[in-house]
Amino acid sequence: MNDVIIVADGYTAEVLEANERLRDIFGYAPEKAGQLTLTDISSGTSPYTGNALKKYLFEAQKAPQIVEWQARHANGSFFWTEITMRHTMLGEQERVLLIIRDISARKKAEEQLVNMRNQQSISMLSSGIAHDLANSLTGITSSVSFLKPMMIKSPQPDCATVNEYLEIIGDSASHLNDLVKQLSMLSRNEEIVFSSVDLIKVCDHAVKLCRKTFYNQITIKWEAPGSPAPTYGNKTQLEQVLLNLCINAAHAMTTMRDKNETQGGDLSLAIRKTENKESVKLAHALIPWEPYWEITVSDTGVGIDDSTRRQIFDPYFTTKKGLGGTGLGLSMVQSIIIKHAGFLNVESAPGKGSTFHVYLPVCLDTK
Repeated sequence: MNDVIIVADGYTAEVLEANERLRDIFGYAPEKAGQLTLTDISSGTSPYTGNALKKYLFEAQKAPQIVEWQARHANGSFFWTEITMRHTMLGEQERVLLIIRDISARKKAEEQLVNMRNQQSISMLSSGIAHDLANSLTGITSSVSFLKPMMIKSPQPDCATVNEYLEIIGDSASHLNDLVKQLSMLSRNEEIVFSSVDLIKVCDHAVKLCRKTFYNQITIKWEAPGSPAPTYGNKTQLEQVLLNLCINAAHAMTTMRDKNETQGGDLSLAIRKTENKESVKLAHALIPWEPYWEITVSDTGVGIDDSTRRQIFDPYFTTKKGLGGTGLGLSMVQSIIIKHAGFLNVESAPGKGSTFHVYLPVCLDTK
């Protein structure tokens, strides 16, 4: 028997009897068991206190209890245990039987696994942010490529047009700065800051950038409601989501088409509040109901088949091999949306284009 077996009073938490393993695991001689209470072998750090354990003892008299518990050794060190508690009768006395197992090795292995997964997540997010750095740089370089010949051809270029491109350069530079801050926060393992964000402004930013950098063959249609669309999140990350979806849509209508096919098409964005509970339930049955903003990004591109659709959110899966695709864009989009307590779905068929539905909770408190 590798486990400590203790018989305790379910009301006072006094230890009445214990087997020899009490010495090996807790450092107390079994003959001294009667001098101990369960508080003595609990770490005492919240929530692993003697009073908390008493509550489990009380519940164990009605139904068996199993808990992971931070315990205290006689030398003062802490370690992890799993305690099984159940009601028992010793003669006419009601008691609680505790079977205590040392799970320190298991907890250490779990912690190592969590750390490894965290490092993998940070690596993937860092790669995703680097992917978006390239997107923002495209906004700057494209604007410069339009401005240079304009300035050369005309000593007095149209000021309004110049200002539009300068705004794009400024916005893209600001977005780059925010992305660099995110990379810095990831390296220090800090949390990304959330606040109230107007999704209309997020969409406006994406549309303005796309209209100035996409091919002329792409027509962008954007339907904005007349009032703000507040959600709780990180503005930079949500802009990353919209830009990635729009850029993917543009690629589906240009670089992913065969050379002999007509290039271009329609890119449509819309946002609305979902008033119909059933529409959200149908979209994602496991999501609890609450008001959501639904952002749709639709294109008339090449579309995707069912097999591809099931994989598009997997890290490093790409349909753009040979075209510079990393397979990180949609994986990062999904990761960001989940962190914002949202979800997304895609409708698509080969030759029929694609529509991405992004659902984000409505923020009722806009302070």
